[in-house]
Amino acid sequence: MFPLKVIIFSCLCLLLPEFSLRCQAQPFRWNVHEARKGDILFSVQADTLFGLSKNLFSVALGEENILFRNDPFHPLTRFKKTDIRPLTEDFFAVRKDQEWILFRTDNGGPARAENFRNFRIWKNCIVAESKEDLLLLLPSGEDIRADSVQFSGERILLFKKDGILLLDSLLKSRFYKTGSSKRKFNAPYYSFLLSDSSWIALKGGPSFAEKPQSFWWNDTCLLDSSAGEVFIQTPSIKRKKIADSVVLESPYILWMASGKKQWLRFRNGKKIPLKPHFERRALNDSLCAVRFEKGWVFYSITGNRYPLKPVISEIGRVAGPWLMVRANKRWGCADHTGIIRISCRYDSILPMSQGLMAVKLGREWGFLDADERIRIQLNFHMVQPFLDSVCLAARDKKYGLIKPDGSEILPFHYDKIWSSENGNWLLMKEKWMGIAAFKGKILLKPRYSDIIEAHSGFIRVERDGHYGLFDSAGKQVLPLESARIIPDKANGILISR
Repeated sequence: MFPLKVIIFSCLCLLLPEFSLRCQAQPFRWNVHEARKGDILFSVQADTLFGLSKNLFSVALGEENILFRNDPFHPLTRFKKTDIRPLTEDFFAVRKDQEWILFRTDNGGPARAENFRNFRIWKNCIVAESKEDLLLLLPSGEDIRADSVQFSGERILLFKKDGILLLDSLLKSRFYKTGSSKRKFNAPYYSFLLSDSSWIALKGGPSFAEKPQSFWWNDTCLLDSSAGEVFIQTPSIKRKKIADSVVLESPYILWMASGKKQWLRFRNGKKIPLKPHFERRALNDSLCAVRFEKGWVFYSITGNRYPLKPVISEIGRVAGPWLMVRANKRWGCADHTGIIRISCRYDSILPMSQGLMAVKLGREWGFLDADERIRIQLNFHMVQPFLDSVCLAARDKKYGLIKPDGSEILPFHYDKIWSSENGNWLLMKEKWMGIAAFKGKILLKPRYSDIIEAHSGFIRVERDGHYGLFDSAGKQVLPLESARIIPDKANGILISR
């Protein structure tokens, strides 16, 4: 026989399916905390909760989205359950069918009469896309309409019917009038504006004709390699043939050929003739290495020629003030004039940093100074270059941190150490994780199953399925007892459940 209470409950579940569903999915208890100390500002029962601004919140409960300002018992407005999208401190958006309605955070009311397809955020501005055009909403409340938009780092380009509006990161604007349908700037300095089929120099100078095979070089030179010939155009050169063929060695170094003649051309206009060779390599914007039958030669932007010793068989990457070079299967370093500074007798080397260069002999790593004197003995199986007087190294299958004098910052006790995006060190000891500041101070001992450094400046930890929160100095903000924690730095709050 079943107890009477069980029979009544089962009958209710059969007669009322919604009752059964609600019993299985109860709302969560959400807490909103002050970010610095973790004090609870208020709590609310809801399916989800998130902040739209510093004091405006939205909760989803059942079939509704409810907006309120710091007090869940006094809602501002209600929506039929839908997607709500935070945008900036002044605006948020609510989905309606396949479009979005823009709302203000100060009063919770609609901000514009029209609906939008999508939004993009740039420097606390909103670029809203409608069916007809684009709308740029500035923090000042001003609206700017345009046909299309182009984002480029610290600048934004708004293409209008009568020209192009350029806004910088300080929202200072410049307008360039043009009636062309083909409108764009050359990157990265916007020195020239394309109108119809001509590049117009914004600071004066001749216009450039657009050609199918043209490309920018040295930011102010337009090279045209069509019809088997290469022409150059600059503010001081209208159009001039420079070669039959061209190869871009770097953004500031060209290799050119006309008939049997060859040259290197640098950004300052310097041309250096070359004989037949096997290989070229631009080492930086003002130095190029060329391999001839008798060995490598460095050519500089000043026109100087520096031959290396014939024993040098390979040129590596730039290693601080010098260049890595290889001879007889061993590595060393040469300066930009070809003089050997670190002898080629090491199995591997790393770029010099803070006056020290990591070198490897056999299986062991150590550090030399610029005079090739040993400063840290070769007794590590892994090292990294020094950064701000800190080096990650490994010895006897354990990891630690050392100083330029070889002394330990963190002892070699850890199974793994790696850097985080925020510049700290994540530590692994057995199965537990901890975290240390870049200079080696332990912020959290290895006692957590996972550590996440939020970009909001907090450290979120997990152990046994529970989460806690610490500040960037390792001080506890929320204890290890939440099922979920969401730091919201923009609004100065923490949300947990």
